[in-house]
Amino acid sequence: EAEFTNQRVNQPYRHPLHPNTICRHPSTRIVNTYLGHQFRTDLLVFEMALDPYKINTETAGLWIKRAGQSVAEAMVLAAGRILDIEFNEIKSGYRIRYDYNKRLVYVDVFLFDSLSSGAGYCATLSEQTSKLLKETEKVLEYCPKKCDSACHDCLQHFWNQRVHTQLDRFAGLELLKWCKN
Repeated sequence: EAEFTNQRVNQPYRHPLHPNTICRHPSTRIVNTYLGHQFRTDLLVFEMALDPYKINTETAGLWIKRAGQSVAEAMVLAAGRILDIEFNEIKSGYRIRYDYNKRLVYVDVFLFDSLSSGAGYCATLSEQTSKLLKETEKVLEYCPKKCDSACHDCLQHFWNQRVHTQLDRFAGLELLKWCKN
């Protein structure tokens, strides 16, 4: 049987800038670590301004989160239709941003090419904004099964399964129509 001791273990590799460093993580507890990856690609951002005095923009109310996520996912599907590509060539996300100086709340929906260095899809979409928004509205309005929020025939698919419970095509449609009108 091996005897375990509280000895420092050297890194299994040598960092080029810090060749003599030793890991100093506490051995008595687990440390949460967030790993990330960075790559350059094409990015397209839609900034939707909302007046918090006319519409509920509280994130605790969940409406705005569901709406932002749903619009982002619908835009990916719409982009795939417009460009005649597999929709998973484009990824999406959203964020809610509060500007207290202007008394506005922004829902920023962003699309980016999933290919490192970009495939040019989002750059092409930037020239077809009105077409993309019209197609996004169609995606959100029409479901062959006429579902209550989202299903595999409209917004849900394998690549967005982590957010299935957050998708609501009606909330997304309300957000899109609010900004349009």
